[in-house]
Amino acid sequence: KESDFSFDGNAVVKGTDAGTYDMNLTAENFKNTSKNFTNVKFVVEDGKLVVTPRDVTLTSEDVSRMYNGKPLKNGDKDIKVSGDGFVNNEGVNITFTGSITDVGNVDNTFAYAAKDGTEAKNYNITPKYGKLTVTPLTEVVVTVRSNGDTVQYDGTKQSVTGYKVVDINNSLYSDKDFTFKGNATASGVDVGTYDTNIRESDFVNNNNNFANVRFNVENSELKIIKREVVLTSASGSKVYDGKELTKNNPETDIVVSGDGIVEGDKIGFVIIGSQTDIGSSDNTFRYAFEEENDEGNYDVTTVFGTLTVTAAPAVPVVTPTTPPTPVDGPVVGVITGTADGGYEITTIEDNKTPLANNLLSEHCCILQLLLMLAALITYMLYTKDMKRRQRRIFELEEELTEYRG
Repeated sequence: KESDFSFDGNAVVKGTDAGTYDMNLTAENFKNTSKNFTNVKFVVEDGKLVVTPRDVTLTSEDVSRMYNGKPLKNGDKDIKVSGDGFVNNEGVNITFTGSITDVGNVDNTFAYAAKDGTEAKNYNITPKYGKLTVTPLTEVVVTVRSNGDTVQYDGTKQSVTGYKVVDINNSLYSDKDFTFKGNATASGVDVGTYDTNIRESDFVNNNNNFANVRFNVENSELKIIKREVVLTSASGSKVYDGKELTKNNPETDIVVSGDGIVEGDKIGFVIIGSQTDIGSSDNTFRYAFEEENDEGNYDVTTVFGTLTVTAAPAVPVVTPTTPPTPVDGPVVGVITGTADGGYEITTIEDNKTPLANNLLSEHCCILQLLLMLAALITYMLYTKDMKRRQRRIFELEEELTEYRG
C-alpha cells in the first residue's frame, strides 16, 4: 500500500508550446519503508503531457467588379479567422497576393507569417481562398431586396410590401431601366414568419443597350412576434377567524399588464387560491384561451398574489358578533381585449351551482370542492364545443343553400 513506500521526486509536468512533455519519474524516486517487505521492485510508467496545436482556418473574401483594365485585388477586405482561433495577442501577418485584370476569376490568394511572439508550431493553419472575379462590361448585376419588418401580433392582418434596389454594378444602368412584374408582399395575422418570395424572373430589363442584365434577389420577411402578457392575482390578509380567506372576484382581483390583449381575444380564468389557517399561500388561478390558435400569439406570465392569515390577538372578553357575510366560491372570469388597447372582465355565474353562495369551509369537504372545480372546467369545455358545433351547423347550412341554388 501507499504508506509502505516514500516518494522523493516531483510528479508534475508543465508545458506551454505544442509538444509532448515527460514527467521523468524513475524507480529511484520510490523507496520501500516497510520492514515487512525486503524485496520490493518499483515499476514506473511515466506520465506525459501532450499539448496539441490549435486548428486555425484563414479565409479570404470574395471580391468582384466589372472589367476596367486595372488589376483587381483584395483591397481592404479582412481575413476571416475561424476554428480554434489564436490565443492572447498571437496571430499572423497577412500579405495578399491574388490579382486579376481580364474577365474571369482567380483565387484570392494570400501569404501569412507568424507575428512576433507567436510560435508557428502551436498552430495548424489552413488557408481558404475566396474568388477575385472580373465580369464583362456587357453584364449588369442589379441587387434588389424585398422589404421586411418585425411587428407584434395585434389580431389584424399585417403586411409589408415593396422592395429596394441595394446595388447596381454599372453607373449607366438605373432602376428606370427595368420593371417589376411580381408581387412583393408578405402578410399574416398570427405569430410566425412570412416570406415575400420575389424571384429573379419577376424583373424584366427594358433597356436594349444592355443585353445581359442579371437580377440578384434577396428576400426579406415579415416576422410577427408574440405579445407579452402578465396576469396577476390580488393579495389579501386578515386576522384568523376560522373562515377561509379568498380574493377571487374576477372583476377586481385579477390584473392584466404587459402588452395587453388585442380586441376580441378572450382568456377565461378562475381564481382558486384560499387560506384558512395562520400562514401564507399563493392566490393561485388557472386560465385558458377561448380559441386554441390564440394561445400561440401570446407569452403569458402568471404572478400569484399572497393570501396571509395572521394570529388573532388575545381578547379577555368574548362578545357576540354579527355572523360574517357568506363569501362566494370561485367564479369564472373572461378577459376580453378592447378596441382602445385595454381590456374588460366579465363573469360567468350560476346561482344554481351547489354551494355557489355559501362558505366552503362551512358546507363542503375536499370532495365537494373538487366536484365544483370539475363542473366549472366542464362548463368551459362544453361552451367551447357548442361554439364549434354552431359554426359547423352554419357552414353546412351555407353549403346546402349553395347546393340548392
